[in-house]
Amino acid sequence: MSNLEILRKRFIAGAVCPQCSELDRIVVEFARDSSSEEELNRRRCVACGFVDEFSSVDGAPARGVPKGRPERPASEDVDSVKVRILDPKDSL
Repeated sequence: MSNLEILRKRFIAGAVCPQCSELDRIVVEFARDSSSEEELNRRRCVACGFVDEFSSVDGAPARGVPKGRPERPASEDVDSVKVRILDPKDSL
């Protein structure tokens, strides 16, 4: 792994380092080993240098990488409710 080419980096919000317990210091790096052409993913703590490598198999989500929860699409069958904001000054 001496010829590791970093393709992109992504900080993971809310992630805690398993080694130093620092919050918001984990970056996930997507890389390619130029000697074997294998694509690797690794998480790295920028505070203490902790590194955990893993590979993605057939495009499946790699273990340890949190994936975002998909938003629920707005559908027309959901009943909407009007909300009225009350100002406490008006009731005096």
